[in-house]
Amino acid sequence: MHYTKDCQYREHLCRDCKKKGHKEGYCGCFSKKPAKKKFEPRKHKDVNVVVSVKNVSQRRKYAEVQINKVPVQMQVDSASDITIISDATWKRTGQPQGDTPSCDARAASGEPLNLVLEFRCDVELSGINKRGMCRVASPNLDLNILGSDWMELFNLWDVPISQFCHRINNQSEQGIEAIQARFPKVFTEKMDLCTKTKIQFTLKGDTKPVFRSKRPVAYSVQVAVEEEIHRLLSLGILKPVEHSEWAAPIVVVRKPNGRVRICADFSTGLNNELEPNQYLLPLPEDIFTKMAGCKIFSYLDLSDAYKCKLINRTSNY
Repeated sequence: MHYTKDCQYREHLCRDCKKKGHKEGYCGCFSKKPAKKKFEPRKHKDVNVVVSVKNVSQRRKYAEVQINKVPVQMQVDSASDITIISDATWKRTGQPQGDTPSCDARAASGEPLNLVLEFRCDVELSGINKRGMCRVASPNLDLNILGSDWMELFNLWDVPISQFCHRINNQSEQGIEAIQARFPKVFTEKMDLCTKTKIQFTLKGDTKPVFRSKRPVAYSVQVAVEEEIHRLLSLGILKPVEHSEWAAPIVVVRKPNGRVRICADFSTGLNNELEPNQYLLPLPEDIFTKMAGCKIFSYLDLSDAYKCKLINRTSNY
């Protein structure tokens, strides 16, 4: 890069284009730029819009919108230019008639997104009623997207997203309360025992009982350990015995809530005397195959799991 006055090729005659002012190979840089084409607005049918279809996100936001007085759960996606509902949702709203889509939609990846219909409908969001344009996706696409056009319609750009997504959160909490009321025994704070099945351990041949003495417990948790043992005895989880050929020390783990968990350390001898379980663990591919088509997932947190029913009380002090 240099100024024109300092160019050493100002008087040089290019052998390619027969013009002065540059050296060979730079003809295109000094050619006259073509005149700008006159702007002609494209036909409405050729307008392309971008739709963020099923974007990867761990924190998707949903809002409940009423389309023609029918509640519809829609994913809030400001990256989508238009609002789209699925064919199933369109049928649920009464199959309103409309026109051929006036725009061509493409996914964020650039792939074409087939739209079959567009129609005007009555929309209600957070108690505000509007009338907006809605597009219907092809039957093979299952998506309900609240795009930037409806966000503009309801002036949501300056509104915190949690404000108009608040209603669906309340309904989710109400759903949890309904489940808890329907199955009170499952959500009770009282601990219970598993009586549906029994576990059987198989000892190896010529096994001799292993008796391990107790381990010292820190003075700071001795009171908590005593209270926990009495609680488990009162619930029937633990059963005191006077004599036992087998004994294992305990391991005390403090929980985040301040309580303690008492576990038996069977690695001190019992585990080595047991026949190993021949149950084969499934591969991740097998688990994912069985989960195909599932829509509802949950996790189960067992409080005070892995407790031993029979334990030598004298070996735990």
